[in-house]
Amino acid sequence: MAPPVQPMEHHYLLTDTIDEVKNFGPRLPCGIDYDANIYFRQERDGILLGTYEPVGVPWKVKGTPWDFGHELLNPNLEHIADRLELAFQRIPQLAEAGIRQTINGPFTFGPDGNPMIRPAPGMHNYWCAVGAMAGFCQGGGGVGLAMAEWMIDGEPSIDVWAMDVARFGGIELANFAKHIIKDLGAREWLKKTMAGHIPKAGCIALNPMLTEKGRLYGDLTVACLGDDDFMLLGSEAMQDAHNRWFARTLPEGVIHENQTADWHGIGLSGPKSRELLSRIVREDVSADAMKFRDTRRTYVGGVPVVLNRLSFSGELGYEIYCRPQYLIRLAEAIEEAGADLNYSW
Repeated sequence: MAPPVQPMEHHYLLTDTIDEVKNFGPRLPCGIDYDANIYFRQERDGILLGTYEPVGVPWKVKGTPWDFGHELLNPNLEHIADRLELAFQRIPQLAEAGIRQTINGPFTFGPDGNPMIRPAPGMHNYWCAVGAMAGFCQGGGGVGLAMAEWMIDGEPSIDVWAMDVARFGGIELANFAKHIIKDLGAREWLKKTMAGHIPKAGCIALNPMLTEKGRLYGDLTVACLGDDDFMLLGSEAMQDAHNRWFARTLPEGVIHENQTADWHGIGLSGPKSRELLSRIVREDVSADAMKFRDTRRTYVGGVPVVLNRLSFSGELGYEIYCRPQYLIRLAEAIEEAGADLNYSW
């Protein structure tokens, strides 16, 4: 696995003795100024001052050398000069203090600054915990606790989505994530995992997915395409987390396939959507023949599809899923059939 992390140059300074610090008495507390992007704490009789710049300097974009240990980088005080000016305003004594040492070394960050933790996909009892350097003082204990609970209890006691590597699972390019759960035992597993009713063949049900401890782990649309053949539609951003969950909990013999990239969807809705659809299907899609939350494999415009009687618009509508290579043909068929119905994308 390759988490999306990047080492960045990070500076901190150690000052000479500051009389106000030396003579204060009790040890000074640690401090953070989020407006100035600085942090500070007592170091001997002086101050340790660290900075985070609005425009950081990447280090070794193509990868950290394998022989790199804990070597330091050349300081670049000019790059952090604006942070130092703000620090001098906050703590005037710093402006008069001498600098005993300047440290510049690579810190590893994720795209949003939060840690990235998770079980390693496809590897039993291997774990990932990276990108925690920016908040190691405040967050280190919490990251450690969450990882320990995950390893021992099977899941953390709190919601760790903001730290889960799976939060970088993708962008909503293909609408929803599509998971196929099939073969003997699929229905029984769904009954244990979902909080709602598991639909019969040809029907759809909205279902919360729960962990063993009853915590919500997904809000999925469960479409039953056959007795033990289901398509689950859910959050595209959560698909990696759901992949991980399926791999851990599915019994032997039940198959999971993530087919998100294999099915692209078109939403068709509005008071004339049924009339338009009836022009490009061979089967009966009347109100009695295809009711709300029905699903079926069929052909629309000559294209093989999964057709769901659902709509996010709150009115009559359908979700039509086809293989990517047929998407343009399906779109053209809908446009042609709806030309006189004021159809528009």
